[in-house]
Amino acid sequence: MIDRGSAAAVPGARTRGKSPVKSQGKDPAHTKASAPRENYFRVRPRRWTTAQPWRTLRGIGLFTLLFGVLAGVAIGVAIQRGDVSETAKGPNYDEAAVTALFERVAPSVVELIVHRVDGTLDTGAGFFIDSDGHVVTNSHVVDGAESIDVSLSDGRVIAGSLLGSSPSDDLAMLSVDPDQVRDVRPLKLADSNELRTGQLALAIGSPLRMRNFLSVGVVAGIGDSPPLLRDRRAAPALQRPIPNMVWTDASLLPGNSGGPLLNSEGEVIGVTSAVQVSAQGDIGIGFAVPSNILASLLPRLKDSQLISRAWLGARHKRHVHYPRDRGCARGVHRIRRVRPGCEAQHRRR
Repeated sequence: MIDRGSAAAVPGARTRGKSPVKSQGKDPAHTKASAPRENYFRVRPRRWTTAQPWRTLRGIGLFTLLFGVLAGVAIGVAIQRGDVSETAKGPNYDEAAVTALFERVAPSVVELIVHRVDGTLDTGAGFFIDSDGHVVTNSHVVDGAESIDVSLSDGRVIAGSLLGSSPSDDLAMLSVDPDQVRDVRPLKLADSNELRTGQLALAIGSPLRMRNFLSVGVVAGIGDSPPLLRDRRAAPALQRPIPNMVWTDASLLPGNSGGPLLNSEGEVIGVTSAVQVSAQGDIGIGFAVPSNILASLLPRLKDSQLISRAWLGARHKRHVHYPRDRGCARGVHRIRRVRPGCEAQHRRR
């Protein structure tokens, strides 16, 4: 160990601020002839250069790359060993159960070929609601129809006739010869009030003329139809807000309209009516008329009635209370906005 208090061990060494110390047993002349030189270390301040930030980022990038490679190797080993859960390997539903359900209910779903008065031809879907040849579909599917052909799952095509309709609910009823569909099992209606978000939802229809096309999703939510579906510039446009519509992420395409939206038991929870499409053409959330609205209108639809819903078309603010001395014991509704072209606008004039 070097003793910093003595410079005898280093010839010619000089301590800071002190005269050089002569070595014992050495020639003083030799000490004087040596050039004085400092031998202590001097710490130099580091200068920050423009290259240092890039070096830091490069180091972070190399670390991230190494971590990603190691994570990929670990995931690959886990997949080979079978440590990945079954949820990550396949769909989040029982494939065998869905396939069996589809094979059971598919014969009850039909494709509608609508010949309109203006010479155009459109397609849609529908389903048997009973054994008497009654077929449920959307009102916008058969609106303006001159003739309707009903294509069955076995390839047969029979004639259908329009009975009742409710444009405000986008529902309509068709009739076919019951003798030709005796072997078809009708679909049952579920209680749409018992629906919960996250339940399985299966849509069957005929998009792009593909009969009995199945798409699987969930009940994304339950709520009123959005204002976008009541835009007159869109086709079709709902005439009024439909309450408690079933929102689903199951893929709905042109040709699915009028088809059933089913639960995991094969019961109808709604009649597929519309789908939200973005400006870029991306298919979004689908909407279905709840089964309870259909159940409440069935007798009138079968009786060939044209159902019209009373809708004022005005937005109002509820529970605007006034003093009792003005004769308003419960309050009034203040009109905030009137929808163009509705009954409220005509009355306003």
